[in-house]
Amino acid sequence: MASQSKKPKNKDAQLVDLFHHCAHVAVHRGNRSGGRSGTLSALLKTGPVSQRELAEVMNVRAATLSEQIARLDRAGLVERTPSEKDRRSVIVSLSEEGKKEARRCSRERTKYNEQLFSVLSDDDKAELISLLEKLSDHWSESNLDGGK
Repeated sequence: MASQSKKPKNKDAQLVDLFHHCAHVAVHRGNRSGGRSGTLSALLKTGPVSQRELAEVMNVRAATLSEQIARLDRAGLVERTPSEKDRRSVIVSLSEEGKKEARRCSRERTKYNEQLFSVLSDDDKAELISLLEKLSDHWSESNLDGGK
């Protein structure tokens, strides 16, 4: 059987493919802790916060976050206490060990981010930032981002 040659992709399709690949690598390959790092990082930034507020900050489902918080609690990285304002609400905070782990994860993430973009010069990075901001603004204005 003769092999069929693939039709070259148009530039928009090529951009989507490359954008998807780069985003996947940046988001998923650097996060080897299954969301743990992101949750610890968010708590380090917010300080003690309700699970509902943390879910909003992280833009994740409450059920997903609840499972993550339970694992972090079992590992001794977070503490859960009833809210003084609303007893139905739980306040989540980092334990001392959790703060150490969050800082360690932050250092690893910074190193990984530097590796991701090490091939680019400062001028390249500035140009890429400008182009991505242009895309992001357009997508938001056109509601292509789903209203986020």
